[in-house]
Amino acid sequence: MEKTLRSSEHVKVDMDEQLKFSPRPCWTCRKNRVKCDGRLPTCFKCRMKGRECLGYSANKPLVWTGLAGRGKIAHQNFGHQKRESFTTQREPTSPTQLIPTPRPLTDPIFQGLSPRSGQYISYYIHRCCVDCTIYEPHAPNRFKQFLALMPGNPVLFHSILAIAAFHQARSASCAYDALPEPTIPEQPLLITKINHSNDSASPQYSDAITHSARSISALRESLANAADSLDALLATVFILIWLDTVDSGTTIWKQHLEGLRGLILLQRGSRLGATDLRVKNASSSPLRAFFEETFAMLSLLGSTFDPGLPRPLDVFPQSELDQVFVRTESHSWTGCPSNLLCILHCFLTSALSKDRPPPRVIYESFARLQQFDTANWAARCPQPSLAPVRFSLGESWKGAIEIYGRRVLGVQYPDLRRVSEDLIETTLSHLRQISHHDTHFKGTVWPAFVVGAEARTAEQREAILSIYGHLIELSHVSMFRIAIAQMRRIWARSTPYPPGSSWVHEIWERKEGLLLL
Repeated sequence: MEKTLRSSEHVKVDMDEQLKFSPRPCWTCRKNRVKCDGRLPTCFKCRMKGRECLGYSANKPLVWTGLAGRGKIAHQNFGHQKRESFTTQREPTSPTQLIPTPRPLTDPIFQGLSPRSGQYISYYIHRCCVDCTIYEPHAPNRFKQFLALMPGNPVLFHSILAIAAFHQARSASCAYDALPEPTIPEQPLLITKINHSNDSASPQYSDAITHSARSISALRESLANAADSLDALLATVFILIWLDTVDSGTTIWKQHLEGLRGLILLQRGSRLGATDLRVKNASSSPLRAFFEETFAMLSLLGSTFDPGLPRPLDVFPQSELDQVFVRTESHSWTGCPSNLLCILHCFLTSALSKDRPPPRVIYESFARLQQFDTANWAARCPQPSLAPVRFSLGESWKGAIEIYGRRVLGVQYPDLRRVSEDLIETTLSHLRQISHHDTHFKGTVWPAFVVGAEARTAEQREAILSIYGHLIELSHVSMFRIAIAQMRRIWARSTPYPPGSSWVHEIWERKEGLLLL
């Protein structure tokens, strides 16, 4: 059966297979008087809340297998689901909680989709997009706004279905257990070990592979006329980078990031060269500004562990870059203060510069870092009740950036080489203050890796692995498993690094690269 997405150009979709849902709520959701999503074999809401799902049978807790095309859920409008009251929840709010979509699936641009395609779009809205901002609804979620670009752009349509399907496949297979495994010679340690079932056999994984291939094929065609659909192309490349970090986390995302640099330069060139006022206004739209800001974030944090990647200064002049980082605070999922991003960028460019920067510049940057008022920054939180946790996240970034700066600049400035135990323990303490149920938790990825690479005791390493275990369960990102493997390799090193060298330089030399966000 072939379905069509209505638009000026018809996009053909041949997904008539349907996901499995129960026509009735599970017994656990009935007991707690909350809306059940009916996901089989176990309720998604119960799993994310850490509750035992008692199943869907009429008389006893057995799981019933049904199809989404039957029963109450077949034509359910996900856009009209009610948000649970924060005052009535018995457990901490999870960042993966389903949230209403600003564009219900009854919108004309979604009509004509097969039930399965519609389910993936709904999953993208309600689940995937939650990972892309910290303070929704106080800040715009641009990844939801990508949906308005779908009509007439099969390249974006297939990439959105692919990330939703990959994410769902990982969601069904990802778990972690605490198992005994030695990570320090002659010292056993309880660590977090990530387990994945064979998700490649799932229908979601098959759909993800299909739509990913179609998206890449359509991308080749769209690049021939990039200027005609630039916004959709930019949105697609962002999703393809996300897709690779979820699926494999290998090197394909690096190629996409290089392509993204070219598209951003094309976008900026069209804006600077525009003479028509309408073209200038379109080129400076909030969505296009978001593309530039997010590229700056991806290129900066990616370059911290792979200096061969495109860097922010490849696109932005220094006079503009600081303001770009300031704008990212309104929508970024990293939660890093813009002042600290600027300092991190200074450390990175100084370490990679062929000409040794004046010592005054470096020491002034460290002074600005240590003098940064995290409490004042946290007090400006869009949600005042979250200010204490925002403070912990800001301090985590502050400590991790100091550690990183000392490691990458230790070759040129020997007096900066020492990373104190107090700095490691204090930064880790702030990371521990952020519950994995809290919306700020998604911003701990980069700081936790830096602190983890420095972890010296069994207790510290166990804490870092626990954080990454929860991150994998929440975000299903394969890149995080690569990060764990790199930390274990660092911990297993039996000889100290040469003077001025560090684990950062080892990662650079191995050219494995990490995109930790």
